[in-house]
Amino acid sequence: PPSATKLKIFGMDVPGSAGNLDAARGPATSIEATLDYLRKVDPGAATSFQARLAKGVLAISKTNDYGALSQLDRDAFTSAIADMISLVQLRRHEYIAKSSEDEYEWAERGALSAPNVDDWFRKMPVGWTLKDGFAWVPAAIAVRDHAMADNLEWILDRLAPDSRVLVFAATPHIATMPLKESMTHGHEIVPFGVYAKKRFGA
Repeated sequence: PPSATKLKIFGMDVPGSAGNLDAARGPATSIEATLDYLRKVDPGAATSFQARLAKGVLAISKTNDYGALSQLDRDAFTSAIADMISLVQLRRHEYIAKSSEDEYEWAERGALSAPNVDDWFRKMPVGWTLKDGFAWVPAAIAVRDHAMADNLEWILDRLAPDSRVLVFAATPHIATMPLKESMTHGHEIVPFGVYAKKRFGA
């Protein structure tokens, strides 16, 4: 009934859980969602950005193929994402008039999440292959944990002030102090929990 307390489920990780080949949706999720929205409100822009983003989307969709992208291609992908964000934000009122505020906010969040995915992949050295090892992964993990905190803040802003939130994630993400673990090769990582505690308290 309308008076009942509603349960909502949000994902707060870097879209597609970058690097997780078993994720149900891939790293291009946020980009694809924004392009789907643009096809509805600005088809010409959608076509243009789809062409500019195609090579990068293909590379991150297969994850390990990103290493084969040249620096020039990587920079072009990053530039296209920045331009897509700028377009979506500058045409906010126009786009809302063609859709709804809720649809717009989700599309904008998709656009703003795309740089997190891009930044995660850019930690991978140019020319990298599996045999080169994973020394770059701790830097990518740092991107992911900081992005989680930003996403949680956005989620909280969408909820009523008296809402309660249960955050569920693996222990290395929830930890409230910097840590070192085997998968980070001894490098210190600042987990999501550190950022969350700083922003929202104990």
